[in-house]
Amino acid sequence: NAEYMGTQVIMESEQRVFRRRPSKRLDASAKSSKAATAPHDHKPSFLSSLLLDVVFLAVMIISHAMIMYFFLCVRHNEGRVLGRHVFSLLAEHWREFLPTVRACQLYFGFLIAQFVFAAVLPGPVVMGLPVRGTGERLPYLCNGVWAWYLSLLAIGGLHYLDIVRMEEWIEQHGAIFMTSAIFANFVTLVIYAGAYLTNNVMEEATGFPFRDSFAGIWLHPRIGIVDLKMF
Repeated sequence: NAEYMGTQVIMESEQRVFRRRPSKRLDASAKSSKAATAPHDHKPSFLSSLLLDVVFLAVMIISHAMIMYFFLCVRHNEGRVLGRHVFSLLAEHWREFLPTVRACQLYFGFLIAQFVFAAVLPGPVVMGLPVRGTGERLPYLCNGVWAWYLSLLAIGGLHYLDIVRMEEWIEQHGAIFMTSAIFANFVTLVIYAGAYLTNNVMEEATGFPFRDSFAGIWLHPRIGIVDLKMF
């Protein structure tokens, strides 16, 4: 009996220790789950954010230079890649990139037509994903196929009626490129400022202008059903 009682006491003491001190495996899993659910408090330093902002500025500048480079390759080098002669060609033909009245008429006429097509042409309406914070689902009118074929018919009709000849688009190619780049920058600035003026700044905004304007800080800028990000 004494041996039996001693065994019972030992077993009970072991159970109490086990209940008080969980295994190391359980401790490790608990710590890993807490680490996974804990919020990340790490924030980049001001210097690293500033350097990243400069990188985004460089990307925007290079993207504009690429427009001019590819135009020179196509127009003046039969589509071949240009090497060190690109600067001499640019010095000789830089006036071709200056926006003209005719280039503005062609570009903005096309842009307005696409805006009207996006707003009024028929097509299935698809609801987007829930918007963060509100849960609202925005409608998207998917009529790109109609807009494509109607644009082809319109351009062909204008050429046939001798209102806008096809060769004008080729002659004004460089000016149209630069006009579209300037207007795209203007739209970017308007949306960037509009996000602050209308209190629609996303939580991901960093406060660094080039990075924010490149990535976008207004989640769904719209005019009616037309999403301005398509422009």
